[in-house]
Amino acid sequence: MQSVLTTILTILIGFSAFVIPAPSATATVILDVQGGVLFGARNVDVAGTLYYVEFLDGTCVGVFGDCDETPSFQFTDLISSTGAAQALLDQVFLDSAAGHFDSHPELIRGCSFVSVCFVDIPYHSARINTELLAYDIRTVANGSPTLFGSDHLVGDPLSPNTSTDSNQNTFGVVQTTWAKFSQGSPIPVPVPVPEPGTLFLDVQGGILYGARNVDVAGTLYDVEFLDGTCVGVFGDCDETPSFQFADLNSAENAARALLDQVFLDSSAGQFDSHTELIRGCSFVIICSAYIPYHSARINSENFVYDLWDVANPSASNNYLLSHGIDSNQNTFGLVQTTWAKFSLASPVPVPETGTLSLFLSAGLVLVAMRGRQSRV
Repeated sequence: MQSVLTTILTILIGFSAFVIPAPSATATVILDVQGGVLFGARNVDVAGTLYYVEFLDGTCVGVFGDCDETPSFQFTDLISSTGAAQALLDQVFLDSAAGHFDSHPELIRGCSFVSVCFVDIPYHSARINTELLAYDIRTVANGSPTLFGSDHLVGDPLSPNTSTDSNQNTFGVVQTTWAKFSQGSPIPVPVPVPEPGTLFLDVQGGILYGARNVDVAGTLYDVEFLDGTCVGVFGDCDETPSFQFADLNSAENAARALLDQVFLDSSAGQFDSHTELIRGCSFVIICSAYIPYHSARINSENFVYDLWDVANPSASNNYLLSHGIDSNQNTFGLVQTTWAKFSLASPVPVPETGTLSLFLSAGLVLVAMRGRQSRV
């Protein structure tokens, strides 16, 4: 009996070796792509060390924390920041099955300009006066080959760095974003789970990505704000059933729900007065959120979509418009426009028991049995 138990325990230990692989010195770059937009990447190799990078909008303090001192930055000199910048060009800003992030720089988070995306990597700060700081930065110019030319690092060999001041805010600057590097993989941040039926805003990095439990005429919906074409966002747009709301009145109810429940100024964010904080919009004056409800064929190639346009301007009263657009409309590169995709509110998922925990529990039971038999 003892030999049988020993054999079982040996098998369990061998199984755990497959479940928990040893860390590898090299790793494949994993792109963080959400809704076709490049949010960041894992396992970016900079001089032999793996980093996680995020593309973020905002001020230096908002993105990196206390920018009074150079140690706020992952790279603290020109040479190391240049290595990080080159790693983005060589490993991340590429055209692949995951997305065309070289030829379409507007697909990089924080950029919505079709010609070029300037990605800033700060590495040094110096105080100019009591109120103003200057940051030396290494900038990656990732441009569309047809509209901008070849990708490169901004500057020349004699003066390869550029600088900006602490008032620089990339929100609303359609061709600029920050690259924030950290070692290893990001530590997951627990996401608060909304109570059933309670409105919950999905805010990431200060940007409104969507909302859960939006009440539309007594029914709860989840909504996402997404960029792209109708087909890219909603699937088969040949037929009206592609849309959650299929008539003028129900789509209007959804549009009003956004104005009354989501596009508000609150502790979660200033999503009424600062329209550039809504995902897909980077224009400080207005954000128009499209809710399509009907499609009709014009000819063999084009469709027209009737939609409600939720106009959320920053400095005047919000309002609704009803109009149509054609199937060539792509909100990428349109800094004042995004799609609102509704779906029935999803239940809160219940985590499953991990396989490894189950096997470890079985191992403990066998150990206990062995101990009991040895006492008999």
